[in-house]
Amino acid sequence: MIKTSFKTFSIITYLAFASSLLIGFYLDETISGPGAKLDFYHTWNYVIDLQDNIMSNPGIWTVHTPLHYIILSKLNLVFNNQELVRFLTFTSSLLVPYLFYLNLKIKFPETEKKLLFIFSLSLFLYPSFRYSAIWANNHITGLIFFLLSTYFYLKWKEIKPNSLNKYLILCTFSLALAVYTRQYYALIFIYFLYIFFQKLSFLNFFKISLIIFIFSLPGFWLIFNFPSLLKTTYSSKFHNTVLIKFLFFAFLFYFLVKFDR
Repeated sequence: MIKTSFKTFSIITYLAFASSLLIGFYLDETISGPGAKLDFYHTWNYVIDLQDNIMSNPGIWTVHTPLHYIILSKLNLVFNNQELVRFLTFTSSLLVPYLFYLNLKIKFPETEKKLLFIFSLSLFLYPSFRYSAIWANNHITGLIFFLLSTYFYLKWKEIKPNSLNKYLILCTFSLALAVYTRQYYALIFIYFLYIFFQKLSFLNFFKISLIIFIFSLPGFWLIFNFPSLLKTTYSSKFHNTVLIKFLFFAFLFYFLVKFDR
């Protein structure tokens, strides 16, 4: 029996899982109810408003920071087609399992790559991931930036965890972008600063703290002008509390609680 190479195996399995998501996109899948679909069409008004006014108040349409919607507005300026913009955003979601795999590969170097890859593809089965991908939700954009941040963090730890290098700067920059997509990612900066304080010299810790402060300046402007962004909203509805937020808190547990062996 001919052994299937890892490359062939990964391509076939990835395409199979991605195809299921693509089918869901064309069928307008709403696996956990119509909420994500309604949210897309509601926040699209914000996307349109951003095309004329980049300082538009996000609080009218969303409780989240505006980076995701700014990206959508720029895409719509180019293509002027809601469904095409939604599809382009959908394609970006296909990066999330791969980025998760890259993180796992660094975190567990002794584990067989095929097992890590299969585990990363399990994200395609999460309802919250599926409807967020299908309906251009900012949850996906936030996860992309978050996973880039953890990837650069792990690279920094792997190469030289006591230095201020490009991986550390890319880590904080990516996390800043995640915060400007969904503000609750700001909590992760607390963890990172704690690790940086432990690992870096005083001078390097001061430098990275200054860099983080510079990255946070647009955030201070947003909070000053739109204080509603400081509010964290919760819902007693099952699909909001369990399905939407489960993936996020699962990632927090995995990368923060289990980060340092």
